[in-house]
Amino acid sequence: MLVKDFLSLIDHLAPFSLALSWDNSGLQVGDPEAPVQKVALALDPTDQNVQAALDQKADLLLVHHPALFKPLKNLAFSDPTLKPVLRAIKGDLAIIAAHTNWDLTGVPLALAETLELTPIRPLELSSEDLVKLTVFTPLEAIDRVKGAIFEAGAGRQGHYSDCSFEVRGVGQYLPGPESDPFLGYRGVLESAEEYRLETLLPKKLLDPVTLAIRSVHPYEEPAFEFTSVTRPGPGLGLLAKWPEPIEALPFIAQKLGLAHPVWAGPAPGAITQVALLPGSGGDFIQVAQKAGAEMLITGEMNYHHALLAGDLGFCVLAAGHYETEKPGLIRLGQALERKTRRSDATIEYIYLSDQSPWRTKAYPGPDRS
Repeated sequence: MLVKDFLSLIDHLAPFSLALSWDNSGLQVGDPEAPVQKVALALDPTDQNVQAALDQKADLLLVHHPALFKPLKNLAFSDPTLKPVLRAIKGDLAIIAAHTNWDLTGVPLALAETLELTPIRPLELSSEDLVKLTVFTPLEAIDRVKGAIFEAGAGRQGHYSDCSFEVRGVGQYLPGPESDPFLGYRGVLESAEEYRLETLLPKKLLDPVTLAIRSVHPYEEPAFEFTSVTRPGPGLGLLAKWPEPIEALPFIAQKLGLAHPVWAGPAPGAITQVALLPGSGGDFIQVAQKAGAEMLITGEMNYHHALLAGDLGFCVLAAGHYETEKPGLIRLGQALERKTRRSDATIEYIYLSDQSPWRTKAYPGPDRS
């Protein structure tokens, strides 16, 4: 398999078109045509994880958080933030990030499974800006046109590909003096049976899909158009429940390995319904409370979020950015393992032993003897 094949597999699991506008999911470093036999997985593309992947002879490092967020002005070796990227380039290690596209499709579900919760619904709905393609083609060319636009990336919806709608009808046209008609004659009004084909695609694929149509369509002037559409997305976060009331804090601490749970607002006690927003979810406190959750479990929040939780009398557990998102990375790796196994590809997966950057230590109080 090639690097581009893994990009395609991830795109089917969590379409990159779902990534939020500020995000930079996708290929971070490497050649899309490079072969892959061993994949290393880690939450972050730290210098330590890049070196560990190289030590394990990995060809690809799959991470959750992108290695590159902002446009680069230079590639100075003295910049510590670029050190992992430069190390990967030197070692021919490709890096792919599945960030907010996977946040929207897999990370909350993975956390729910870890905490033995049953999903109810997304915490907040999201939307996806797409383009609808409408193209008219003669009967004998429909399969060729569909194949070309699907190969260019159109027609993907969630876990499905090659999605389209077609209806049969009659088209009409009058070839001009300078025309070279596929059917009919110059100056003679012509009608022909055609298919009207419709499918969806991300805006970024406008050019590749246009080129695909023009490369295979038999008409001298193919009739097609693009229309902007908005489709409901998978939704942010998750509202979930336990079948019976459970003492939430000790149970969550045990499942996520939290030695010192940190929360704001009242201690939750025995509850059944919670909101999950792995990573940074402090802005969703009121959304979670209005959704009927008895508690919000997120990775981190700031001081003012904690004050708000106290004012609202609503418990928010800051369980750690790493701790709430790590299950999602494992879930993504397992999904890719299943897909590559079904394709008869022999790919080795390595889960790097990264850990949260935060440290805690108990110090003895002052000697008052």
